[in-house]
Amino acid sequence: MKRLVPFFLLIIHVSVFAQSNYRPGYVVQSNGDTLKGFINYREWDRCPESIDFKFNPSDKQPSQFTPVNSKGFRVNGLDAYLTYNGPLSLNETDLHNLPDHLDTTKRQGTVFLKQLVTGKYITLYYHNDEIKIRFFIAEGNNPPIELMYYKYYTEAGGINHLDIYKGQLSLLISKLYPGNARLTRRVESTNYELSQLESLANEINGNKPGSNRSASRFFFGVAFNSTRVQINNVNYIDNPQSLTYLSPKINAGIDVFGNKNVQKYILRTELSFSYIKPRFNYSEDPHFNIKTISDIGYSFDQYTITATPQLLVNLYNKTNFKFYLDGGIGLNCSAYSNQVLNIKYTNAFNTVTTSSTADPYKLQSFWLTYPVQIGAVFNKVEVHLTYIAKTDYAPGAGSGKTQVTNQAINVGLKYLL
Repeated sequence: MKRLVPFFLLIIHVSVFAQSNYRPGYVVQSNGDTLKGFINYREWDRCPESIDFKFNPSDKQPSQFTPVNSKGFRVNGLDAYLTYNGPLSLNETDLHNLPDHLDTTKRQGTVFLKQLVTGKYITLYYHNDEIKIRFFIAEGNNPPIELMYYKYYTEAGGINHLDIYKGQLSLLISKLYPGNARLTRRVESTNYELSQLESLANEINGNKPGSNRSASRFFFGVAFNSTRVQINNVNYIDNPQSLTYLSPKINAGIDVFGNKNVQKYILRTELSFSYIKPRFNYSEDPHFNIKTISDIGYSFDQYTITATPQLLVNLYNKTNFKFYLDGGIGLNCSAYSNQVLNIKYTNAFNTVTTSSTADPYKLQSFWLTYPVQIGAVFNKVEVHLTYIAKTDYAPGAGSGKTQVTNQAINVGLKYLL
């Protein structure tokens, strides 16, 4: 099962990039003409280098536009991108790749910038590539300029920050709001981060808080859980016994979207509670060359809280209906009670002896599972089927060792908040 998980995640990864998602929008060509149609809107973790455009979703071959042959594009109600042709800073800002000196190198580039905030005075843009995240600002109809930020190691091993962007923004505020000390102070406390720069840009423009779609959502749900419990080598007898235990399961968690507008690629973290109370009763003849019978009763209660980080991909992704595949790893914390081994031994002379042992075996309190799941979402209601492969939670399991395993299938409902 562990080997199947990477394969399953690979299938999901391929599916993410294979499925098209054409949304209404338009492209502005280099000559200024506007083409209305449909744009293949993707999970762009970096600013796109090209886009696919169709006049109608049913067209077989899309046209491709890049920053070189277009002035920008918009996906209606979602995102807008502007073509920028100018200098791009090349200094690293990631802690793992910081230079040991001030790196002011630049290159000329033609790229798409994502529009983050627009309004009466300024427009804030964003660009992300394999080097770094950059922010740009444009006053009125003027071309965007990059907000400069440098970070590098000093000789003493510390990190120096050169916040040129604060000076750029302060000059702009002194022009738009002369003598506004409060806004100037706010610039000084603004980090070079998306949320803080967005908030500042909205305040400069006087924008009222909008009802932006959240980048995450919470959920809760219930499921009907069918667990196949199997034991072996109880009382040193090599004879697997199994039963199916039915019980409810409750869960809650949070989804974080790769793109809050597309909602196709989702990181889900789920917390659930379940329990089983298996009761085994069977007879065994150990075959010691004389007729003897052991009547064995073994039982325990298991209560489990599971945290499950997982990757969910909507393979069919429409507003009111989605179909998904999901895979992850379950981190199980279990508590046990009422673990008892009862043995009634009848020898060849029909002499009966009995024994009862509390907590005869050590069952793991922490163990891993690898669930896979399919499901469908109807508006805010999710229906799912989950399979969890057989997992051993008796330490030292092997030949001659006591083994206890769970294998589960559950069907459930979730409500997406």
